[in-house]
Amino acid sequence: MTLRFCDGATFYRAVIAAVATLDRHHAEVDSLNVFPVPDGDTGRNMLVTMKVALEHAEALDGPERTLTGVADALAHGALMGARGNSGVILSQVMRGLAFTSTGAAHWNEWAAMCCACGLCTLYACPEELFPKEACDRAKAEMKKAQVRWSGPTTVKPHPLREGRRLPIRALLKKLNLEAYEHPAPWRKAGLRASQLHLPLRQGAGVAAVPRVRPGE
Repeated sequence: MTLRFCDGATFYRAVIAAVATLDRHHAEVDSLNVFPVPDGDTGRNMLVTMKVALEHAEALDGPERTLTGVADALAHGALMGARGNSGVILSQVMRGLAFTSTGAAHWNEWAAMCCACGLCTLYACPEELFPKEACDRAKAEMKKAQVRWSGPTTVKPHPLREGRRLPIRALLKKLNLEAYEHPAPWRKAGLRASQLHLPLRQGAGVAAVPRVRPGE
């Protein structure tokens, strides 16, 4: 029978079958790893990685076991349980599944919190992806669809947040900005502007309404 539609339950069962198959044949995969160094643990590392990923998917409640929910849980679990280089690469594959068009609404919602500073893409992303650009695209899609801001969102910090703190000195060196690092003390001074420009379409929702008129 050919399946033409995949929901969360079907995807979940497929991953269970895939992990079971890998469990039976991981020794064969180990034997394939002979270049550049015959580590002999590629299959085992992939199996351990996928077992942790599957545990995260198994922890989902019934209503949460949607296609997007399962893909997201697998991606997060694979990242948390990645073992060896093969495990890290496999976690990136699982991460790619979570960024499919099926989960567009989910990722667009989180993209609304992106400030577009670019630090994730330039420095912090451990998977060498382009999160900032993905968020830029998601925000453009929300704007096109006239999605409005729904209010503050409660954010749960990433489990590896403490390990991803940004060393400012290292960032300056990476971006070749050390030559521009000079003391800049604050000096209070008066400022008279001849012109003020207020952008009214900075968000993804309805344009802002000005409360003042030109000349006021």
